[in-house]
This record gives sequence, C-alpha cells and structure tokens, in this order.
Amino acid sequence: MKNSLSIIVVLLLSVSGFCQNSKITLVSDVWPPFTNVTAEKSFANELVQEALNRQGVYSEIVIETFDEVLKDLEGKESYGSAALWKTSEREDFLLFSEPFLQNQLMLVSKKGMKVNGLTHEQLSGRRIGVVIGYAYNDSLTSDTSITLEYSETDQVNMEKLFSGKVDYVLVDNLVVNYMLNYELQNIKDLIVISSKPYDTKEMYFGISKNTPNAAQIIAGFNAEIKNLIADGTFHKTLGMQWIEADINGDGVAELVLNGDAAGEISPDDAYALFHDSSPTKQEKGYYIDGSYYSTWDEVPARFKNNPRYNEPPENYSPGIRIKF
Repeated sequence: MKNSLSIIVVLLLSVSGFCQNSKITLVSDVWPPFTNVTAEKSFANELVQEALNRQGVYSEIVIETFDEVLKDLEGKESYGSAALWKTSEREDFLLFSEPFLQNQLMLVSKKGMKVNGLTHEQLSGRRIGVVIGYAYNDSLTSDTSITLEYSETDQVNMEKLFSGKVDYVLVDNLVVNYMLNYELQNIKDLIVISSKPYDTKEMYFGISKNTPNAAQIIAGFNAEIKNLIADGTFHKTLGMQWIEADINGDGVAELVLNGDAAGEISPDDAYALFHDSSPTKQEKGYYIDGSYYSTWDEVPARFKNNPRYNEPPENYSPGIRIKF
C-alpha cells in the first residue's frame, strides 16, 4: 500500500509542471445529483474540480443542453466534462479518465413486492417510473411489454409509487442511500430496494484531445481521485463514512474510512463506488487514517472504540420530500 501511494505522489510531481496554470471549461447539462447549476449539489463536478485544482488546473462550470455539451467537447479546445459515459464515437475527440463513479440504478417498490432477480419477462405488464432524459438500457426501453412512466424527477416517481400509479421506480443508488440515511427515516419500513443494481454505467471525466497537455492532465486526475478517496474528501462529498474502492490498484477493493470512527464491528454498509458482480465473499482489507489492515482483527482498538456516525453532504438534498 505504501509503495502504491508513493508511486501516486511521484506521478503527481512529474505531471504538475505540465499542468500549472492550465484552464479548462467544464460543460454539462443538469443531471442531479452528479451535475447541476452552481447553487445546487453536484457530486461529479465537485470531485472533478477538486482533483483538477490539486494539480494546478483551474476549471469553470458551464451548464448547457446535452447536445450543446457534445458539440463544444468536439469543437473547442480546453473543454471537458465531469460526467460522461464512454463511447467509441466520443473517443474520437475526447481523452477519458479512468472511471471514478458508477451510476447504479436500483429497482424500488412498496413493501411486499419482489425486487431482486427480476428479468424483463417477469416485469412484463408492470409500470416502471423513470426520469425523462436518462439514457436507460436499450433492452428496457425497447421492451413493449413493460410500460415506462416518465416523470421530471425522482420525487414525482416516488409519489406515483405510493399512489399506485406505478409498480416500480428506478432510482440511482446515491439517491437511495441519502433517503435511507438522512431524510426519510421511516421509509425503510415502507419500501423494498433491490440488493443489486438493475443497470450500471461507468462515469468518466473527459477532455478534448486538442487541450494542451491533455494526457498529463488525465494522468494527474486519475492519481488525484485515489488521493481524494484516501484522505476522505470523496466521502465528505458523497456523505458517506465508509467507501469501498480499489485505491492501491491491485484489482481488489478496500474498505476506506473517512476519519477514525470505525465502530465496534466491520461495516456491512460501505458504499461501493463500483458494483462487484463477483460471488466471492473474501474479506476485504481496511484503509484507516493512512494505514492498511488486511483483516478487521488487525484494526487497532483506538479506532473501534470510536462510535460510527454519518454526516450528510453539505448543501445537498435529492429533492424527495414524501409525506406519509
């Protein structure tokens, strides 16, 4: 672990000379909670801006329609976007980072409904609440046996669920976590949530290939994202105490704590930045206060004696206010 983190530091030092005083315009549409106008919480924009700032790259946010976003990325120098899905067409004019977040769409319904392991055939005849403008899986949108009920927001979809207008809703896992942890404390008794995402898509930072020192900026960004996870910045942005992520590049995710309040038992609710479909139950290592521990037994008692806590992300609400 120490060697891996040392390599990151060396990499950052080697690219910082190329990147000092660089400037990038980050364009995106309104896609909460990942991108949004300045006054609203936007996870992807905040994380990308912080990772760029740490390598001396200044960035400003411009909100446009998504069609305008793609035109600017393709046609303008020093333009980038904090929240993109990678496609072969976009790789013609963009350099992409490693994925740093993942959209995890969870199937949600009222208590008593089945949500796990459902195939399209089993959802035949059901009504599913979805959000206008979200690029859902083609296999879902093209299945005429399923009725997709489009709404402007997750708020409206949840209201439809409880009024019986839809049978299920698809909600991003970050929004689900916020509802369960901070906002609607009694909702756990009223809804069921799929244990695995119904659909996932990796999220990338991308910049125009015409950007000066584009490759160095991307390399520095990839390294800084790992540092944001290791030092707790990633956690604070998302409002999570434990995050599951591979920060040493060995292909195995570690459980990374923000702060030193680990609690008495190993966490079973760490937020996985990337859904792992592997069936293995091997215990993951722990990264706490700058040190790595391969098992929970190795974690010092001084961390376990500190009770766990959760702090919601600042200035963020998923916009769901349901009265029961």
